Amino acid sequence: KIILDETFIDFREEESLVRDTTKLTNLFILRSFSKFFGFPGLRLGCGIGNKDLIKRLELERAPWTVNALAQLAGIEALRDRQYIIKTHKFINKESQFLFKKLLEIEGIKPYPSSANFILIKILKPLSSTQLRDKLGKGGIIIRDCHDFRGLDNRFIRVAVRTRKENLQLLDKLWRLLERLS
Repeated sequence: KIILDETFIDFREEESLVRDTTKLTNLFILRSFSKFFGFPGLRLGCGIGNKDLIKRLELERAPWTVNALAQLAGIEALRDRQYIIKTHKFINKESQFLFKKLLEIEGIKPYPSSANFILIKILKPLSSTQLRDKLGKGGIIIRDCHDFRGLDNRFIRVAVRTRKENLQLLDKLWRLLERLS
């Protein structure tokens, strides 16, 4: 069985593997509404797979797994094409801006991203936890990636936010790393 997490794919207009589920009987795709549509407290997502696979999973499914409010919110979110188009444009523009500016900061290495966040390797003598804590004191929240499989205490993840918030992150990150030079 192949389980594919497409939680962040909605942030890009790239092709998902959903269509392949008709011919790949062992492919199961997970999607979430909480990231792209901003429903963090509303538990809503879906699983997509071959008809036979879905039938087998249905036998194990607990009743009432999604409440009526979440169902209604999901339906309305999918109908809001303007939000989807606007969000794609915004994320593309801000992601490019943030990545370009991060490249200019000495002491870090940002990695290109296709989501609404950017992975960064810290090249200075500072751990991801230390950087997270120092930025947190200034009101900047980042994701410490030290416990992600394949990464270590030199990796953080930053979210693509509004231009104002991105500029605040860049300024505080630059000031902090500049002091270590």
